[in-house]
Amino acid sequence: MKSSIDGNIVLNSICIGLWETFLFPIALENFVDNVTEIKAFLSHYFTLEKLTPLNKGLSTLKYTYIVDKDDLRRFSSMGQIEQKDIEIGQKLLLRIYSASTHGERFYDFAIREQTALDWLEKQHFDKIQVPKFIGVVKTIKYHANIVTWVEGSSTCDMETLFDVWNFMDKHFIVTNPPPLPIHHDIIKESVFELKEFLMSTNFFSSNTKKLVSELDVNDLYPPPTHVIHGDFHRYNLIYNVPIGIIDWEYASLGDPWFDLIYELLYGFSLQSSLPIDEFLDNQLAKLNVTIPDNERILINSIMVLVVMAQWFFSRYKKTKREHNLQKGSRCLDGMLKLFQKL
Repeated sequence: MKSSIDGNIVLNSICIGLWETFLFPIALENFVDNVTEIKAFLSHYFTLEKLTPLNKGLSTLKYTYIVDKDDLRRFSSMGQIEQKDIEIGQKLLLRIYSASTHGERFYDFAIREQTALDWLEKQHFDKIQVPKFIGVVKTIKYHANIVTWVEGSSTCDMETLFDVWNFMDKHFIVTNPPPLPIHHDIIKESVFELKEFLMSTNFFSSNTKKLVSELDVNDLYPPPTHVIHGDFHRYNLIYNVPIGIIDWEYASLGDPWFDLIYELLYGFSLQSSLPIDEFLDNQLAKLNVTIPDNERILINSIMVLVVMAQWFFSRYKKTKREHNLQKGSRCLDGMLKLFQKL
């Protein structure tokens, strides 16, 4: 299969279309034990009939909600929601975090989203728009972040995406960083979970297990200089003026090149013909930005593939679906091949 950014746009678009049409109902089964309970939890704060499930995304359960005057009265008795930022007719987005969506430490992801959005609001950027954090309602089992809806199309071309990333590279530098985790620590945790998964299965050769067991990223990662998104790809950009950037629960302090390479390698697990180095070279050749030194590219590519492999394997553990195992294995193989180049 010919590999190019345009080709990946088509391929990713097809996959997203399949997801929205056929796979979302299947994915919703992962939440089926919780949906009734979640709605009961939300009913204390919102009118259930106005909650509309949003079939976007692969993990967080989401609902949209249109505010009316009764909501404003209800919110006035609650301390968790900032009323000053809500108007009648406004569309809100409820992002539900739980152990079934983000693991036992799901609240960490919810707090990361809030922290990132609060920091972004204080920067007063006029070239991008992000959701505004409105409030949170929570129990021991569920954590619902309430944010403003970002209107626009989810189709974003590569030129626009590079413009957004260039803006982030120039303006997301932190001298007084918000209390977000260091990205290197997140990578080390992903490596640990990756090793645990491989050693607990019979899917991989002894040589692969040996290579992964010896994987050490402690001295690889460059110092954290920026707030990074952590899940930066075209489907988390909203095409409008200004461009919107959504879904900030993976935000951290790290190297901005992780974000760009994450997008470049986003389609790697979806194709099987090109080896990782050729796939990466093809993607880098399309960039309209100055390429840093090769080692920095390799390091960030390895980090991206570690995160992707670990994510697919974690999905496999939950769903037992073979396609997650295959995609994770492809990312793992690509990561090991790049690691040998260092």
